[in-house]
Amino acid sequence: MQSGNVVFIITAAALFFCDYAAARQDFSTTAQFNHIEAAARIQTVTGKVISCSPDEFFITVDAETGQPVIIYAVKATAIYKGSRNIRLAQIKINDTVMATYEINKGKNIANVIFVYW
Repeated sequence: MQSGNVVFIITAAALFFCDYAAARQDFSTTAQFNHIEAAARIQTVTGKVISCSPDEFFITVDAETGQPVIIYAVKATAIYKGSRNIRLAQIKINDTVMATYEINKGKNIANVIFVYW
């Protein structure tokens, strides 16, 4: 093999790997940004339930900050009491809950609601 061909092959391989590394870095940075952005949208509230409206799919929580927060449950919302899945209708006034939620079109949509024993 001629030395010119060897230099060309080495140069081409080096460029390929540099482009690959740059592309991976861009993807990694984008993935990290998306993860941070998603985490920033997720809110958490802990407090006592001061009203329940299972027919309208929401509970109102007296947050530790002293402000009431209305939390809506949707079909995808997971609701637990201990390790058991429960329905929204099983949450009672004065239960202590912790909920993670995202604000969507002005409503606090729950991802998960944990009811403490």
